[in-house]
Amino acid sequence: MKRYFNDSWHEIQQMSKFSPMKRNKLLQMLLTVLGFGTCSELESCAFEYGPPPEDYTLRVTPSEVRVGSKGGTEELKVVTDDSWSVSHVPSYCTATPTSGRDSGIVHVYIDENYSIDARYGYILIIGAAGGESVMVDVIQNGSQ
Repeated sequence: MKRYFNDSWHEIQQMSKFSPMKRNKLLQMLLTVLGFGTCSELESCAFEYGPPPEDYTLRVTPSEVRVGSKGGTEELKVVTDDSWSVSHVPSYCTATPTSGRDSGIVHVYIDENYSIDARYGYILIIGAAGGESVMVDVIQNGSQ
C-alpha cells in the first residue's frame, strides 16, 4: 500500500502536465484507492471523456484560466444547488471566497510571474453532493 501511495503521490505532482479530463480521472482514481469512494459512488467516473451528464450537480466555468506574466484577476462561475469549497489553489494564486452555498462567483487573483518560465497549476472545487469535483487549469505566461 505504501508503494502504491507513493506512486499515486508522484502522479499528483505530475498532474499539471495532463489535460483536465486526465487529471480528473487520476484524482478520482486516487480518492477511490484511499477509501473516499468507489467508481460506482462517484458519478464523474462514468464519463472519462466528454461533458458531464445533465444531472451532474456541480459546474464551474471557464474550465481554464490563462493570464499574462503580469498576472491579473479572473472569475470562476460556480453553478450548483448545494454547498461547495475550493480545496486546492496554486501558491501564486488567491481565491475568494473559498466556500459557498448555491451558485456564486470565485475571484481568482494571480500574482505576477517574474520567471521566464510559464506556470501551470489548477484550482480544485469540490461539491458536497455526491463528492463531485471540478478542476480548472491555471496557465500563466513567463515574463519576456
